[in-house]
Amino acid sequence: MKRKVGVGVGRKKSPERRRSPRRVPSDALSFEHRRFTHELEIHQLELEVQNRALRENQELLEESRARYAELYEHAPIGHVTLDAKGLIREINLVGAALFGKAPQVLRALPMRPLLAVPSRRAFDAHLRACFTHGHASVVELVILTRAETRSIELVSAPRPAVDGEASTESAVVHSVMHDISDHKRNDAQREEDLRREREARVLAETANRIKEDFLAIVSHELRTPLAPMMMWVQALRAGGAGDALRARAVEAIDTCLKVQVAMIDDLVDVARGQHGQLRIARRPMDLQKSVGAAIEALAPSGAAKHVAIALEVDAEPAWVSGDATRLQQVVANLLSNAIKFTPEGGHVVVSVRSVGASVHLRVRDDGEGIPVGRLEHIFEPFRRYDSAQTRGHGGLGLGLSIVEQLIAQHDGKVVAESAGRGRGTCFVVTLPRLADGTRATGAAERI
Repeated sequence: MKRKVGVGVGRKKSPERRRSPRRVPSDALSFEHRRFTHELEIHQLELEVQNRALRENQELLEESRARYAELYEHAPIGHVTLDAKGLIREINLVGAALFGKAPQVLRALPMRPLLAVPSRRAFDAHLRACFTHGHASVVELVILTRAETRSIELVSAPRPAVDGEASTESAVVHSVMHDISDHKRNDAQREEDLRREREARVLAETANRIKEDFLAIVSHELRTPLAPMMMWVQALRAGGAGDALRARAVEAIDTCLKVQVAMIDDLVDVARGQHGQLRIARRPMDLQKSVGAAIEALAPSGAAKHVAIALEVDAEPAWVSGDATRLQQVVANLLSNAIKFTPEGGHVVVSVRSVGASVHLRVRDDGEGIPVGRLEHIFEPFRRYDSAQTRGHGGLGLGLSIVEQLIAQHDGKVVAESAGRGRGTCFVVTLPRLADGTRATGAAERI
């Protein structure tokens, strides 16, 4: 039997039979494996190098952060970071010390309440200038602490907002705080020294002018009694003078000499008093007697001006330890001064009262009075003579200075009281009181 052979007809493939993968030669597989392994090793080395570099950079960054933190915390000047609301974001040790608190206490607190009230508006304007205009600003502020107040100079520079963050959240100002308290105190002390130097210069110039005026007054007053004395001497030398004329001449010359001696004594007493050389002999005495003697001696002067002089005393003696002559001189100076500055028809009241452990002597008048600004200088020599009012009454005007010196020698004090010009004057002398007339404290002579 013949086999039929057809076109396109061949042997059927078995369905279980599949095409097997192409086999790669073993030498090519080994090459690819080595190449991949080599690349992996290279990548691994690169990663290790990169990791090493990252670790080194991280360490450097940590060191830099630590160094910055140390520099920030221990900087010799104060540093503070503020936000737009004035809250303290960061502050270093020196800055916190200026507020007298720890840094952790101040963080997140507003800075405004920590300032003195006058500085708060300046602080608000300072922050507005930094955030609005975006440039550095300087302001002086006063910090309130429990112990003291400190003056600081706040120098602030704004930091712009970081990309991706709201400006109100990230915008801050970095500020430096300089403690200028010592500088301020030095400036204030310098101004005070300059002010005192100017005052001292003015006082020295005033004192020199007053002394010059005083010397002019002294020369004038000392020459005043000399003119009538010379006139009477010339009259006596002319001859032909009768007994009556000679008697008048002698009386006039004697009066002028007494006036001149009294002025010279005042000058000597002031000089001795300034050097602590006034002589007093203290003994137990009744001050009322010295007051009465002084009033009796000056009664004619008061009568000539129609000035009424009244005396008010206690029923009991006013015992003090003093020099009767010197205390009579005190009363006479005060009373003479009151009569001199009291107009005609005026009144002068002299009183002696015992009050507790003291004896008070008051000489009160309703005369011209003393300006309030001159009361504290009224007892100073060379201080009164720039007043035309005083000069118009004549005399050297040393009586009150002598009174103060004599009362100080008697362990007492004297003050002047006046409500002003035209309101009268009252001089109050206070002396230690003796319990009785037998106790002679300080009886020894004082030089």
